[in-house]
Amino acid sequence: MEDEEEIILTEAAEELARQQSAAEPTGDDGSDVGPLGLNNGQLHEIRLGDDIFDDDEAMVVRTDVPESEENRTSFWQILKTHVIYIQCYFVTIACILGTGILGLPVTLAQAGFYPFVVSFLIGFVMQVLLIYFFTDLLQRAHAYQIEKHKAVSVEEVQLPLREINDNDSEDGSIDTANGETGGRTYRHAMPTIEDIQRPNLHMLGTLFLGPGWRQLFDIILLLQFVFILISYALAGSEAYAQVLNVEYLYIIPVFVWILSISIVFAQHVIQPLISILTLAKGGILVATVVVTFGVGAAVANEIKNNFQYMGQPFLMGTVALGGIMNVMPLMYSRIDFVKTQIRAFMLAVLAGLTTCMILNVLWCWSVLGIVPQTSTCDVVQVVEVGFESVNNTSIVTYKPVSNSPVDCSQELSLERSEKRGEIATIPLTEIINTDYPKYTWVAVLIQTFIMLSVSVSFLTMGSALMHSFLGWLDAQMLWERLGRQNLLPLELKCCTPKVWRPAMCLLLFGIVFAVAMLDPKGFVVLLDKISSLLLNLEGGVFVYFMVRKSRSQTYSNLKIPLPVIRLVYPAHFVLLFYFTFAVVYDVVLTLIVILT
Repeated sequence: MEDEEEIILTEAAEELARQQSAAEPTGDDGSDVGPLGLNNGQLHEIRLGDDIFDDDEAMVVRTDVPESEENRTSFWQILKTHVIYIQCYFVTIACILGTGILGLPVTLAQAGFYPFVVSFLIGFVMQVLLIYFFTDLLQRAHAYQIEKHKAVSVEEVQLPLREINDNDSEDGSIDTANGETGGRTYRHAMPTIEDIQRPNLHMLGTLFLGPGWRQLFDIILLLQFVFILISYALAGSEAYAQVLNVEYLYIIPVFVWILSISIVFAQHVIQPLISILTLAKGGILVATVVVTFGVGAAVANEIKNNFQYMGQPFLMGTVALGGIMNVMPLMYSRIDFVKTQIRAFMLAVLAGLTTCMILNVLWCWSVLGIVPQTSTCDVVQVVEVGFESVNNTSIVTYKPVSNSPVDCSQELSLERSEKRGEIATIPLTEIINTDYPKYTWVAVLIQTFIMLSVSVSFLTMGSALMHSFLGWLDAQMLWERLGRQNLLPLELKCCTPKVWRPAMCLLLFGIVFAVAMLDPKGFVVLLDKISSLLLNLEGGVFVYFMVRKSRSQTYSNLKIPLPVIRLVYPAHFVLLFYFTFAVVYDVVLTLIVILT
């Protein structure tokens, strides 16, 4: 009887192999066709070992679908894809365009406008190169996962008898996932495209960094995300507290936990919400820039340029345009592994970066048109000339115009704001409220922009933190292997990934909340310094090593849709030099400030 069952199962396995052989065609040149799977009711294929990723025609659609239904599905699929590109554009802006733009003009007190533009454009080109190389890394990690999944899928389809589930039904049939032959069912694992793990920051470090470096990369990522979120928690609470006229410590729990719970449990609505809020805050910033330009035309403030101080806006410029690589894996997870979609994704990110660069330049230009660069109140004096009748000599006395910063309009300057640690909007709004009272509503616009900007930035960076952290957690726990091999003990059956993953994310956001509630006023500047240092370290040194390792023999056979052009590849040395210089420059300046 057992021999009879073995013969039947062997025949079933052979029949399955013949069906799959007929269903999986090879390419014209004999290239392998990757795993087949169902996605939205349609059959997809991924070919490996061949450059067929030229367009969306790499997706094979089943012919048994009615033509009207197929057209309707195709239309909604195209619309959904374009919506994803739009969301990528706005998420990029939300990540880059934070409150840092408001503090950028104060670094121009000595340098002026033209030195800033030169430095900023160089930083913009470096960020473009960084996005280009990082898109290549995402594709190589994705291709590696496809190859890995293909190998695992082949092994699972050819299951030996000893791996068949022992929980047979009472009539002698075998409980299985798919397939039926002669009244009996048999188990086989049909691979699906959805099972392929998408790249995340932890995966990139694991694949393309050596031992020790990958652990350091994970630590730097975690610290960077946590420090940035703590800064946003403090800044956002203060912004809302000013509007509500309450102590900001009472706002921190509401601000942090409402946004954190939304990130963990409502991720599917976060990205559309980010897009809407980013559009709103972008509109507010544009309106503020237009009004500031109008007032600046009436003020006609003279802008002084000095290239000797070009280094002052350099570090702030790297931070003002940096950080996008932290959210790129999150956005990349929503597109398919085809050339047209990857190219559109990269162009959407570059368009967002370009928009932020233009807005930063226009904002700084408009502020320089109104707010004086340096303070000159202490040297502005009134000369009184008197005569002594005895000696017929003249007496010259000097008196300051005013000792009050409020009465002295030129005391409101970018230099003063830099020394006090203020953002550029403080002297800007004071000058507008004093000299141009009909534009006092600009202060309301600026306050609204700050609240929206901090909220959107917290949602964006919090989502990126969760995406990266879950990538690390999944790699440590190996949920799929535990579930497939039924290795979880009885007492841990309730602790499934659906329970553990959100619980661990909430614990991570709890750390952000706890540090923010400690009210580290003297620690805020240090947080900003460390965040900028880690950001440049991540963008320069680690990406350089990743790019080098991704071209090693281990990954040399991977075929990706949109590889880096051979002529551009040497530019990764330029990235290393630029960001390493930024790191060293930051460390040196920090040491000078501490020692003096």
